[in-house]
Amino acid sequence: MSTIYVSREPASGAELFYSGTQKNIFVNVVEDCPRCKGTQVEPGYKKVSCPYCNGTGMISQRLQGGFFYQASCNRCGGSGHYNKNPCQECEGHGQSVQRRQVSFNVPAGTNDKDRVRFQVGKNQIYMMFNVAPSLKFRRDKDDIHCDVEINIAQAVLGGTVKVPGIMEDTYVHIPPGTNSHTKMRCVFQLISFGR
Repeated sequence: MSTIYVSREPASGAELFYSGTQKNIFVNVVEDCPRCKGTQVEPGYKKVSCPYCNGTGMISQRLQGGFFYQASCNRCGGSGHYNKNPCQECEGHGQSVQRRQVSFNVPAGTNDKDRVRFQVGKNQIYMMFNVAPSLKFRRDKDDIHCDVEINIAQAVLGGTVKVPGIMEDTYVHIPPGTNSHTKMRCVFQLISFGR
């Protein structure tokens, strides 16, 4: 089983945080060769018994002093088989790189640098998300922040201001005497995270 690391930018930050998304990407994975089905041999042929070790995978060698020792056959690599007709597509390796399309769900609440693992055939893929910043919102863990400008009259006398939301806007009461950079909490629809 091989592990492949893929890095992609799935969606803008706040929208991804709220609703998640579905993505399709292409990845290169190592799989059994489609021509020889992993046998390493050209279709219609078979591996033959190695003529140098008679199919045992081992050869005997004589040392000085008359001693013998066994070693792996250097012709067949100890397999006992010889490939006279290697697959032309994978050159007798039995595996080749295949391009596969992968569809996956990015759950709501996904953060930048979050990772997810899933299978593509025999391969295990680790996906790391690079979440693009939003133009309107900033994220701080599970909170979303935005800046809203008010005029001097609203700051002194108070009033109501429209605050952008991810799915819908809302209105917030500004109390009289509000200073610049005052932080106010708005409660929007609760988000169910899939993580």
